[in-house]
Amino acid sequence: MRKHFIFLILLLISCELSYASGTKINGIWYNLDSSKKTASVTYRGDYYRNYPDEYHGNVIIPSSIVYDGKTYTVTSIGDYAFYLSPLTSITIPNSVTSIGLEAFAGCASLTSIDLPKSITEINTYVFNSCTSLTSICIPENVTVIGSDLFLNCSSLTSITWNVKGLAHDIEEGYRPFRSIGKQITSFTFGENVERIPSCLCFGMSQLTSITIPKNVTIVGHRAFEGCSDLTSIVWNAQRGSDCSSSIDPFKNIRNQITLFTFGEEVDIIPIGLCANMTNLTSITIPNRASTIRKDAFSGCSSLTSVTIGNSVTGIGDAAFEYCSSLASVTIGNSVTGIGDWAFFSCSSLTSVTIPNSVTSIGGSAFSGCSSLASVTIPNSVTSIGESAFYRCSSLTSITIPNSVMSIGYGAFSNTSIASITLTAPSIENFCQGNGNLLLYNQGVNCERKIQINGAEKTNIIIPESISSLGEKAFYNCATIGSITIPNTLSIGTDAFTGCSSVTSITLTAPSIEEFCQGQGNKLLCDQGLYCDRKIQINGSDVKDIIIPNDVLSIGDYTFYRCASLNSITIGNGVNDIGFIAFYGCSLLKSLTLGNNVTTIGESAFGDCSSLPSIILPQSVTTIGRSAFSGCSSLTSITIPTNVTSIDASAFSRCSSLTSVTWNAKKCSNYATPFYGIRSQITSFVLGDSVTYIPDLLCDEMVNLSSITIPNSVTTIGNTAFCTCTSLTSINIPNSVTSIGNLAFNDCSSLTSVMLGNGVISMGNKVFNNCTSLTSITLPNSLTHIGNDAFYNCGSLESINIPNNVMTIGAGAFDGCISLTSIEWNTKNDIYYYSEANTPFYSLNKQITSFTFGDSVKYIPNYLCNGMENITSITIPKNVVSIGNNVFTNCSSLKSIIWNANNCTDFYVAENAPFYDIRSQITSFTFGKDVEHIPAYLCYGMKNIPSLALPSNVKKIGTSAFEDSNIKSLIIPNTVTNVGKNAFRNCSSIESVIIGKSVASIGENAFANCNSINSVTWNAKHCSSFGICYIGYIDGELFQIFDSSPFTTNVSTFSFGNEVEYIPSCLCLGMKNLTSITIPNSVTSIGSGAFYGCTALTSVNIPQKVNSIDMMAFAGCPSRTSITVANENSTYDSRNNCNAIIEKTTNTLIAGCKNTTIPNDVLHIGDYAFYGGGSSFTSMTIPASVETIGEFAFGECPRLYDIYCYAVVPPIAKQSSFSNYNAFVHVPCESQRYYVLDGIWNKFKNYECITSDNVTTDGVYTTPSTNDVTIIWPIETGADSYVIVIMKETEVVCTLTFNAEGQLLNIAFAPARNGSRPAQHTQYAEQTTDGYRFTVTGLEAATHYTYDITVKDIANNTIKTHSGEFTTQSNTPTPVDNIPSSTINCQKIFRDGQLLILRDGKTYNMKGQEL
Repeated sequence: MRKHFIFLILLLISCELSYASGTKINGIWYNLDSSKKTASVTYRGDYYRNYPDEYHGNVIIPSSIVYDGKTYTVTSIGDYAFYLSPLTSITIPNSVTSIGLEAFAGCASLTSIDLPKSITEINTYVFNSCTSLTSICIPENVTVIGSDLFLNCSSLTSITWNVKGLAHDIEEGYRPFRSIGKQITSFTFGENVERIPSCLCFGMSQLTSITIPKNVTIVGHRAFEGCSDLTSIVWNAQRGSDCSSSIDPFKNIRNQITLFTFGEEVDIIPIGLCANMTNLTSITIPNRASTIRKDAFSGCSSLTSVTIGNSVTGIGDAAFEYCSSLASVTIGNSVTGIGDWAFFSCSSLTSVTIPNSVTSIGGSAFSGCSSLASVTIPNSVTSIGESAFYRCSSLTSITIPNSVMSIGYGAFSNTSIASITLTAPSIENFCQGNGNLLLYNQGVNCERKIQINGAEKTNIIIPESISSLGEKAFYNCATIGSITIPNTLSIGTDAFTGCSSVTSITLTAPSIEEFCQGQGNKLLCDQGLYCDRKIQINGSDVKDIIIPNDVLSIGDYTFYRCASLNSITIGNGVNDIGFIAFYGCSLLKSLTLGNNVTTIGESAFGDCSSLPSIILPQSVTTIGRSAFSGCSSLTSITIPTNVTSIDASAFSRCSSLTSVTWNAKKCSNYATPFYGIRSQITSFVLGDSVTYIPDLLCDEMVNLSSITIPNSVTTIGNTAFCTCTSLTSINIPNSVTSIGNLAFNDCSSLTSVMLGNGVISMGNKVFNNCTSLTSITLPNSLTHIGNDAFYNCGSLESINIPNNVMTIGAGAFDGCISLTSIEWNTKNDIYYYSEANTPFYSLNKQITSFTFGDSVKYIPNYLCNGMENITSITIPKNVVSIGNNVFTNCSSLKSIIWNANNCTDFYVAENAPFYDIRSQITSFTFGKDVEHIPAYLCYGMKNIPSLALPSNVKKIGTSAFEDSNIKSLIIPNTVTNVGKNAFRNCSSIESVIIGKSVASIGENAFANCNSINSVTWNAKHCSSFGICYIGYIDGELFQIFDSSPFTTNVSTFSFGNEVEYIPSCLCLGMKNLTSITIPNSVTSIGSGAFYGCTALTSVNIPQKVNSIDMMAFAGCPSRTSITVANENSTYDSRNNCNAIIEKTTNTLIAGCKNTTIPNDVLHIGDYAFYGGGSSFTSMTIPASVETIGEFAFGECPRLYDIYCYAVVPPIAKQSSFSNYNAFVHVPCESQRYYVLDGIWNKFKNYECITSDNVTTDGVYTTPSTNDVTIIWPIETGADSYVIVIMKETEVVCTLTFNAEGQLLNIAFAPARNGSRPAQHTQYAEQTTDGYRFTVTGLEAATHYTYDITVKDIANNTIKTHSGEFTTQSNTPTPVDNIPSSTINCQKIFRDGQLLILRDGKTYNMKGQEL
């Protein structure tokens, strides 16, 4: 995460750098793309408003420019390029392809502009506020155009549009001319335009005419909508696009078009082109047009005449539909087809001449032409479509030639044709003909008369020799009075339809078996003949019928209205009794059903009003709709076990029926069989075999006072006992699992309900309006309570929602005016999308007690919203989620007990359950087992006087207590995580104790807690909080600080004895912190841990610390003492140096103004003295130092003197020093190297150290050509000093001094010419730095090493000093041979030696070329 964050910052920095200022060439600013060799015209500077006068007058943009020897093509004018410029004219080259956002915005003096053809893209607001611009031409190659190009261009009135076609369509809200449409008076399309975009001219209310060029193939939707003055259109498009409701260029302006002119080259008149142009009075079809497409002139109600030229071959469907003023039509002799509805409802059309070329007249082609008095149909016509002349009410004559092979349905319907007579030589011949059918299909529906052999027939007897009767055979033969037909006759559709005078029908058959097989009775009924029938079997009338066993079914209508039948016995072979099979057998008194009957069809025994009883066999499974309807003598009925379907009104109008026994085990298809007689049922018995009580079974049986539901029942259907107003109690057995919608709705006398333990689901309004119900216990098996389940149960006082409920519908308890107490035990997650959707919404103001059971895991949205009379609430321990707005508007709720162990966090403060009532909460108590305090839980609770965190809590969520009134805070040892903003703005907190298990503290956890002055930190290893990072990225030092979790006002900060890690930035910026005690348990100190503790005076590093991150003590200018425990194996503060030194690398990582850098320190680390403050004025850097890290002396503004005794300049960074005006004191012989060094040469002030120029552990040496002066420190307890000087491994000389500095002995090695010092004294000179002595007789230009051994009186070594020096050369320094520009030389290390690399040559630091 940290790496990603750092990468983001670097990316942002790099992006910012990529937006460099433009380049000015010949007075114009450009952004250059060197990779593409392109240039974009831009504005001056970093912000386009800074230099509005940069461009003025006449500006000419070149097509290319040359910069830095490279040629760039100018391809675009960038965003805001000429913003607010006082331009008067602009020349744009053909190389430019795009113009950016507001490029010319505010150029108020610009009167005209010529856009070159090269432009393909014009962005939004390009010419915004160009108030002097009067006209514009949009070039043809533009493919992308922005919205509101000419916003506030108040003078612009004329537009030329040459664009061939955009790559995108135009939406109304993004039109290029949106804000100026009302002022445009001229809009011209170029000849090359191919596509006119949608909404292009939308709202141009001053346009009066428009010309569509010939190459246009598409005109977009609403292209000219809102052009309120547009009345004239010239259409030259040869093959324009079709129009429709979804693609209508003239949307909402069609009725204002008065002139529509077609160009001579128009080939096709598109679909719907002139549709509904109600003010067009005439139209001329061009000679070249070949097709008039569908709806082309539909609805042109003012069109009076039209001439269709000889080039037209087809008139499309509805082409002139609803042209109500069209009086005459001339159809050219090339038209072959007239489409469907072509002249539909042309009510003024009086005549039409159809040319010989026409072969077909479409359906409804002239339908509704009410003024059409005559029409001539030529011999070429072979088909006339359906309703072709329908409602041609003035049509008195019609000529139909013998070429017509088909006439569609209703072709001549509703004409003035009055009467038709059908003739035949015999009835047999008549039955075999189809003349009536043909007329019927023509829609001629007037009455017919029948003449057989010249005589009119009214009584028709169909002989048995006729086996079938054709369709429409006797259709509308209204003079027929009686019919005798074989029951086995096949009768075509509508053969007798319209025979309205038939009063007698006789059905014949040779036997009852054959009669049952026939369908004559059914077919007659199908054709509307419903009079009474007689049955003749073998020539004799019958009244009692026995249907033999070999008959398997009784078909529909078989005995329909056979009113003379007295008894019927149906044999055991019959399975099905068909539709209306015995309907209207009004004298039937005896009915015996065979044992194999399974289906009784719809109305099978309807209106058998004399039938007193019926026994349904167990074989019956289906009873059809109205099967026994109107059996008014029937008093009781038993529904057998196997019935699975009873259709609606099966027993309706059975006015004597009062008793029902219901044995149907599972009647799944039930539709109110007792409709109309329910109120008369007084006894309803459910048999023990019943498992399912169907929907509506006892609905509205208002006189039913009791019902026993057997243990076999598992399901009670919808509305099963609805409105049983006399029902007082109900016992639902354990076998029942589901109760349907409205099952007991409106059972207003119901006082007692016993629900079995098996009930899982209760439907909507199941006990709706059970106003007498005082209590009900819902079983734990219940999972679903439907909408309005207990609606208006006004006597119900309390309710317990059991623990398995998964859904409670909206309004479940609405109208329960006595309900005040609710116990909520469901463990399931129920979702409510609004407060009105909750079960208690309407009761909120009356609820005084709301209790959550221990099984509750989820508290739904809005559950208690608005319960203004509850004063306290307890959240149980198992709750894991609380929805939104649960306790909103609970205006009396002041006390909360929170026992939820691990409730999930709330996404934002507004989602917290108590957010809206936070200011009224006065008591908030946590249960002892709470482990997680959710985010935002106690946000803003300012009126809680005290708050104790639970002892077992592990996590405190984001903003959990933000802006609350906590005064003291103890975070228990169990807490591992404190979320961001957890205690933000808790301005009353004065002290904080952090528990030992805290591993993470989020950003701003204690932000603005400005009263905190004391912190006790017991966290053993808190790894992170906020943002604090210091380190390297790609070798470069990088740092990010945010802040400590605590404010800078903290004055006391204590660490517990178990703390192992002090996190980064922990005490950052605590300006009042004067001292700190780091416990012995600490092993690691994070970066910036004490950064900026400006009052901190001392630091002691205990023995276990093995890691101190960067800047841990930086920015603490008051430090005077830094010590490290002697036992520490990683760090020390050797020689009481007042610094922290890493032992393995001899790196000084932290120092102060009192630091003395030991002579064996090799490196001064990053930020070692950072923020040393104003009292840090000088520093001595010993010769041993090789490198100085980043910001090592950063923010040391008054470091005026730097003493650096290294012969070779230490390697430093650009940022190592902050004050390059300091005086740098270096050895004389090394000054040249410092001055030439890439970093050290930044210092302007150098001083040469003439002596004591090399220091090692307090020892100073000054070599010359043949001697060396040595100064060494005086040691307490010393008895003697022994100095040994060596050349490589050879001892050159040995000197011995006593404690007072007296030279006791000096001995040169054999063959050496060394001597005692020139002075005669035998004592070393005592100086402020120690004893001083000069040894002579050494070789010039030679490197020596030395050891100084300090011994006590017992000759024990108490200290040693070691060092090296090089005597000077007798010859001039070869360093002069190094090229003078070594300031740019590269320094390298090779084989442990510092060298200079220049121009391919290598030099040592003496200037000798290697």
